[in-house]
Amino acid sequence: MLKFFNSVEFDSISIISILILMVFCVVLISGCIQGTEKGGPAIPAPLTPSEKSIEEQYSLFEQPCYDEKNQRSCHAPSSFSGTGTIVIDNSLMEASPHWILLAAGKTEQEALLAFIQKAEATPEKRSEWSRFMMKMWMKYPVMYVENGTSAKLVPGKTAYAFSLTPDENAMFQEIERYIAEDMGKSSAKQNSGS
Repeated sequence: MLKFFNSVEFDSISIISILILMVFCVVLISGCIQGTEKGGPAIPAPLTPSEKSIEEQYSLFEQPCYDEKNQRSCHAPSSFSGTGTIVIDNSLMEASPHWILLAAGKTEQEALLAFIQKAEATPEKRSEWSRFMMKMWMKYPVMYVENGTSAKLVPGKTAYAFSLTPDENAMFQEIERYIAEDMGKSSAKQNSGS
C-alpha cells in the first residue's frame, strides 16, 4: 500500500513500481530500436580518473536503512518496489521535486542507469547523466525505515542538507525531460504498430 500525504492510498501498485515498469519497458523498446536503426550501441570514451572514482564510490555506497521496531540500523532491500506496504514521507516529497528519481533502491537505480546508457544522446551526455545520478544518490540518500511489515522512505539527511543546487535541479529537469520525451516516442511507436 502506498500512501501519499497520509490520505490517498494505492493498494496494489506503487508509483515507484510504475516508474520501474515504465523504465524497463522503455529500455527494452529503446534497445531493440537502437540496435536495429544504428547498428548497435556506440562505444563510450574511456573514463577519466575522477569519473572512475565516482563509479567506485557508488559501487560501495549502501543505502541507509533503519529498523524502528528494534531501534538499529539494517540493510535496505535492493528493490523498494517489491517490499509491500511503503509510505513516501511528506518530508521527502517536500525536500525535492525530483524525489521520485531519488527514492529508488539499487535495483531501480540500476534500471535507470541502464535506461540512460541506451539513451539517444551522445556517449558523453549519457556518461554525464549516469555520473550525475550516482552522485545524487550518494549526496541525497533516501533512508528506508522499516517497522515490522511496513516501511517508509525519508530523506537520509536533514532538510537543509537535502537542498538541491540550481545546477542540480537543472540537470534533474534535463534527465526527466528526456525520459518523458523518450517514453512519448516509444508510446507513439507502439500505438502506430511500428
